[in-house]
Amino acid sequence: MLESKESSGSLRPKARLVHTLGSELISSEDVALVELVKNAYDADATQVTIRFNGPLKSGTGSIEVWDNGHGMTADTVRKVWLDIATPYRKEVITSESGNRRVLGEKGIGRLAASRIAEHSVITTRRTDGTETTFRIDWGQFHRDLYLDEIEVAVVEEQPKVFVSHGEASVVQGESLTESGTVVKMERLLRDWQYTDIANLRLMLERMIPPLPEGVIDSDLQAVFSVELIVPDEISELGGSVSPSDILMLPDYKMAGNVSSDGIAHLTYIERRTGAVEEITINLRVSDDLGDATRLPSCGPLTIDFRAWDLDREAFEAIKPELSQSNIGIRDYRNQIKDHAGLALFRDGFRVQPFGERGYDWLNLDLRRVNSPSLRLSNNQVSGFIFLTADLNPGLRDRSHREGLIDTPEYEDLKQVSLQILAEMESRRYKFRKRLGSGRERRSPGSGLFEKFDLSGLEALAASRKADKELVAAITETAKEVRAATSDLQEILLQFAKSATLSTLVDMVLHEGRTGLMDVDNGVRKLNIVRQRLDTFDLPEVERRIGDSLDSLGNGRALVGSLFDRLSPLAGRKRGRPQKVQLSSLTNPVSQIFAAELARQYTTLSVEVDDATVSVEPIEFQHILINLVSNAMYWVRQRPDSKRKISIRAGRDDGGSIVIYVNDSGPGVPEDKKDLIFDAYVSTREGGMGLGLSIVHTIAVEYYGGAVSVDDDGALPGANFRVVLKKRVS
Repeated sequence: MLESKESSGSLRPKARLVHTLGSELISSEDVALVELVKNAYDADATQVTIRFNGPLKSGTGSIEVWDNGHGMTADTVRKVWLDIATPYRKEVITSESGNRRVLGEKGIGRLAASRIAEHSVITTRRTDGTETTFRIDWGQFHRDLYLDEIEVAVVEEQPKVFVSHGEASVVQGESLTESGTVVKMERLLRDWQYTDIANLRLMLERMIPPLPEGVIDSDLQAVFSVELIVPDEISELGGSVSPSDILMLPDYKMAGNVSSDGIAHLTYIERRTGAVEEITINLRVSDDLGDATRLPSCGPLTIDFRAWDLDREAFEAIKPELSQSNIGIRDYRNQIKDHAGLALFRDGFRVQPFGERGYDWLNLDLRRVNSPSLRLSNNQVSGFIFLTADLNPGLRDRSHREGLIDTPEYEDLKQVSLQILAEMESRRYKFRKRLGSGRERRSPGSGLFEKFDLSGLEALAASRKADKELVAAITETAKEVRAATSDLQEILLQFAKSATLSTLVDMVLHEGRTGLMDVDNGVRKLNIVRQRLDTFDLPEVERRIGDSLDSLGNGRALVGSLFDRLSPLAGRKRGRPQKVQLSSLTNPVSQIFAAELARQYTTLSVEVDDATVSVEPIEFQHILINLVSNAMYWVRQRPDSKRKISIRAGRDDGGSIVIYVNDSGPGVPEDKKDLIFDAYVSTREGGMGLGLSIVHTIAVEYYGGAVSVDDDGALPGANFRVVLKKRVS
């Protein structure tokens, strides 16, 4: 019998692990170079120079990254730089000067060079110190070696590079401080084309935001610049990297600070009018159930959002201020799109890939589909969100150094950003309405279909009885227009019905599934009886069948009730107004929402006059469904115990039908009361902007009435007043 033996072993990483960490976890050569620039930033450099030495072909050429930071001693190289995944930066979180929060924490950014070339030669010097040079052949890390079998020779000698009249003085010029580091990456792994360097330049332009002094806190303003040195044939890509001057001339700007308790102090600036508005917002975020009652957890932020209109009118307004006097509208749009996107800056440095062209992390393009009149697309916005590693610890990088981990803090950051962007969007929409470049809503009382009224022309033709042919032509034309108008009204009603039904989809799915669960349960019980019929006596069989039928009956009743409640909305055509009791119109609506109201702990009260009115039931119920659905959304921003909605309906002294839907939500801000009835304009995030527009269309177009937001509701939130005048007696 074998006796037990105990032994030990040790983990020995293969050398190719370094290749995995450096080459495969960094997505592109551009990102690799940015990682090296970030290392220079952590070394307190004020100037970084990236030099391209041709021919920039695979197996030849080189790329060098120079900085004037504090440099390293030979001892630091051996004990820190060569220590892969060193905890040094987690333990020492500020730069040597104490002025910068360091960007690197994982200790693997130095391996980025393995993505670019076959080997690297690093030379570094501290002020008044010796110069240290070491060479790394990245090809060794592809061989079948263990990591501790790879030797790196570290040579310490008298300075020759970082000295006056040395190579560093040629590259860095006046920024030479006789200290610094250069990483020379030789024998490139791939060809570098014109577009590759142009894309790198654009990425570097986005690294430091173009904000003038005083716009954000001074500690976020890093003294840091980057320069490119390129071959003569592409000299236009060389020189100091700076953002396009278009970024300094936005049509709209919203900037300010968000405190850790969700209070935003913002300034809105409108370039073309010179308008400046100070805004304070108490931000709240939604939980998984959609209840917006919680303080954001993302931490304090500094925000600067800039937006542009891309039409010709906006271009002509900005053109005199641009440094490129010969720029055309296509170039104008392309420059904005090149710099578009919402960028995150941690401790003064951009987090990849936030702010990259096409990286729409807030889904602005999809959001705009629902509300094209109001929302901005991703290619119209250039934004800067500033945070710090110390004050925003929940916003953490992914292991591959691009993007943030999906934490609750990150989700809150998205909601906060969208709420602030929405404030800018609503002000932009009002400006464009005044300007006349946006689609304006019809004013109450001057409905769309009134423009098709030819009664005046018919009366004029009737007075010209001598021209019978003209009278007949006008009469026939008027008849055709009335018929076409009726058809158009029917089409709009079907559209309104479809949009209204979309608000009920969640309720239908939830209650329908509940009913089907009862049916499934009944079927399951019957199957058990069938399979075990021989083992049950008759009374047991009868009992089990009875239970099964009860489950089936409950399911059928639930689904049947659901269909009954929806059936009033199923009319295919717009009929003549019917004489009905007001209560018969409001009761089905309250029943439709009963289950959802209970789920969100909302109380609905209905107070209706005992009156007979003449209306089309479907149209009346569409008004109520859209107003109640809107109220149900907004009351979720209140605690459970304060969620209330009331419906009141009756006749006024003039015989018109008046409907009030009042809620305990946050109410409608004064500056948005003239926007919310516009089609495709919604102040709720993700809303399509159709519900209140449908209410307006039915009340004004079909009943010659009006819709307004009143201030005297019994509940403290929004109080919608709808008046129906025509055809209601």
